[in-house]
Amino acid sequence: MPDSAEIQNQQNRDGGWPYQAGAASWTEPTCYALLALAASGQAQSGAARSGSQWLARHQREDGGLAPCEPVAESTWLTALALLLPHEVPGGVDRARAAKWVLAQTGRESGWAYSLRMFLLGVRSETSLSFDGWPWYPGAAAWTIPTALSVLALEKLGRQNMDAQLKRRIEQGRSFLLARRCRDGGWNHGSTKALGYDSDSYPETTGVGLLAMHGSDGPEIARAVARAEVSKKNKF
Repeated sequence: MPDSAEIQNQQNRDGGWPYQAGAASWTEPTCYALLALAASGQAQSGAARSGSQWLARHQREDGGLAPCEPVAESTWLTALALLLPHEVPGGVDRARAAKWVLAQTGRESGWAYSLRMFLLGVRSETSLSFDGWPWYPGAAAWTIPTALSVLALEKLGRQNMDAQLKRRIEQGRSFLLARRCRDGGWNHGSTKALGYDSDSYPETTGVGLLAMHGSDGPEIARAVARAEVSKKNKF
């Protein structure tokens, strides 16, 4: 159970949370702090309200969220904010944030990138056939932003699962399945690097499995087995 008192002690006066005590507030630690407060039953606390209001003040005109105030561009953190429970008062405009998330795809999904790779004679990965999510607009899709975006859209879909939401969730999950490493788990991005098979990591495999929950089949079974091995090796 998260220590809500300690979390609240780390909160800045502006309502957000820093990566380290005494530093400026950032979007990512603020989202994680709010998730932890909600998990400890403090979703309605004054600290949660202040943190939620901090996020609302920093939502961009395009509906997205940037890592911190000096950064002008919205990024993957928009999906993280959408994962906050509705019990947390105030917060970002979810409809605008969801619209931003739905509009994002990996750079490799575009026809221009595919044409460039073809002209260079670079063989594309199978995963390039599916639309994942990048860390920031215009970049390639990666495991964690894709998994979090799938979870965020699925959360929205519990209230109203329309065709667009369903399609993007399916595309994201297809991307994740295609990006599994040879051991069945996930790493941060490509299944190969410099001609060698990439190894999976415990944290990315765990996030990937969260996004694939409710799915079954041999691919998922291998990913679960890989996660169990990683857990045993770590502990």
